[in-house]
Amino acid sequence: MNTNEEKDVFKVYQHPSSSSGGACPSAVTVGGVHLSLERRDKIPIEQTSIPSHLDQMVVLLQEEENSAEKGSMGPCMEYLLQHKLMETLYSLGRTDVPKNLTSNPQSLSTETDAQNKGATVPVCQKQDFSLVTSLLNLSRSADSRVAVKACEGLMLCVSLPEETAAMTIVNDTPFCQELSQRLVEAYLKLPSYVNPADLEFVQAKWGLDVVTDIDDQQSFLGKRQLISFLSWLDYCDQLIAIANPVIAKALARSIRQLFLDVIMEPSVLQTSETGAILATAYLTRCLRTISSQALLSEFCNFILGEDRRPEILSEETHRVCLVTLKLFDTLLLKEDEYILHNLVLRNLLGRGYYLNIEENCDQSEERTSQNNISQNADKCNEIVNTNGENSPEKSHEQRNNSDDTKRTASHGNDKENDIKDSKPLELDQNNETTNGSVSADPSDSVDSTLVNGAETSPFSLSPASSPFSSPAVSPKRNRPEVLKIVNSFLSLLPEELKSSYQTADSGYDMYVKDANKQFKDVMDMCRMWGWPENAVTDKNYEVETFYEGAFLKMLLDKLSHMMDQSYAMNLQLTSVLSKLALIPHPNLHEYLLDPFLPVKDGTKTLFAVFRKVCFW
Repeated sequence: MNTNEEKDVFKVYQHPSSSSGGACPSAVTVGGVHLSLERRDKIPIEQTSIPSHLDQMVVLLQEEENSAEKGSMGPCMEYLLQHKLMETLYSLGRTDVPKNLTSNPQSLSTETDAQNKGATVPVCQKQDFSLVTSLLNLSRSADSRVAVKACEGLMLCVSLPEETAAMTIVNDTPFCQELSQRLVEAYLKLPSYVNPADLEFVQAKWGLDVVTDIDDQQSFLGKRQLISFLSWLDYCDQLIAIANPVIAKALARSIRQLFLDVIMEPSVLQTSETGAILATAYLTRCLRTISSQALLSEFCNFILGEDRRPEILSEETHRVCLVTLKLFDTLLLKEDEYILHNLVLRNLLGRGYYLNIEENCDQSEERTSQNNISQNADKCNEIVNTNGENSPEKSHEQRNNSDDTKRTASHGNDKENDIKDSKPLELDQNNETTNGSVSADPSDSVDSTLVNGAETSPFSLSPASSPFSSPAVSPKRNRPEVLKIVNSFLSLLPEELKSSYQTADSGYDMYVKDANKQFKDVMDMCRMWGWPENAVTDKNYEVETFYEGAFLKMLLDKLSHMMDQSYAMNLQLTSVLSKLALIPHPNLHEYLLDPFLPVKDGTKTLFAVFRKVCFW
């Protein structure tokens, strides 16, 4: 095809209307076909040469892109931009002249975007990216086929790797604002009175927004609006997942500002309990839909806040309903380190819950020694005053006191050396753990009141169950044996309440297999975050008074009232605690699951709460 033929393929003749002053064409000639917009020609496009001309245009653009240098623009693309061919086709598509034209310009735009990504950068600069604006308008079409094609074209545009194109879309088009505003509009159409349980069974995917009137009546009122909202949210999430990082961050931020901050926050915090519960259920359903990292981060920052420091103890209490627990349960399913850090880890990294028994014993012995020395000195003074300076009793007493003092000092030095050798686990600058050796005899006994800050357990433990077998103290292993921990928790239950794995069809094997798979999945998820293998004491998270945080405090408080709560609440509470137990962070493991861990007074642990509930 020569140059003249190429130009003929691309030619679009506009015939301005005298009445309109040339503002818009009254007739257009495309591919040799004269179309009257005023008469609204009803000739089907299939009976014209327009489709073949459009196909030839795409072929020419592809050939030009393959032969041209990367990022450069050939004469065909130049002609297309100068004569605003896409805008003309868009005008024809809105009037559907000729008939069924709406499906063809979209194919042209998506094909052009896909095959000419390198040339799209100068397109952005020369045409102010009118293509994106046109696609945004077409995405609102009542014809679902046209809307889907337009959305596909937008996904191709935002996936361009060039930063110039990305910055143009963000700064020079209403792309982010338009998509966020449509999300707001869809949310405001949701029903105000819906059973939160109904939201869990609604399935919605972008491009499949088809709900019949019969389906709507058979489910619940407003299901059509809910599917429409979730479908658009799913589209935004998919678009952010494949978009240029500049566009992904900008769109996610726009959704945060226009939807979450302005619309969702007042809804969740409203005084009406019914309205707040429904808004929380909607928020949970949104969280289940999204998977892109940029949008998930904005949702997490909105729900949990952006402060990574340890929480401050607060006397304020909040009522937590079943819907809120489901929100936390959904959060724990997401692959985001910030969620786990904000909910639990930031309050445990300082290890303020742990009671260093050796250090505590050394301090007690030192105080006792000082008291003995003081008492002996008082006795010496009394002897001197009574019997004189050269009394035999005085000399004998002084020798005894001197020997006691030497033994005490020697014992103190030995303990001091042991402490120097047994440095606590600390986090170095590279987030690596350093293990200090602790010289402790596992056969030593410790007052049971030091364990979990509670009285002696009503059941007996084996000699190997010494608190010194805790991961922080044991010189041979970093954590107690799993079997010992499991048996300790099982011993809290009466025999008649235990389900036997020997019973036929008990599902025990299936449960163990499923639990093992879940743990492996969580391990794979957390491996990328570089967590330590042993419990650490991070100086950046140390506080004077240990506070487990609002989330763990709420869970333990709920757990202590299990006998007074509904079955659904206890079931959801168990689900959340089970997910926490799977998280392989050593600080969380020892605080939550080690029944032999010595903790400071006033520290509430899972084992202590269970014991209180079981022996109430």
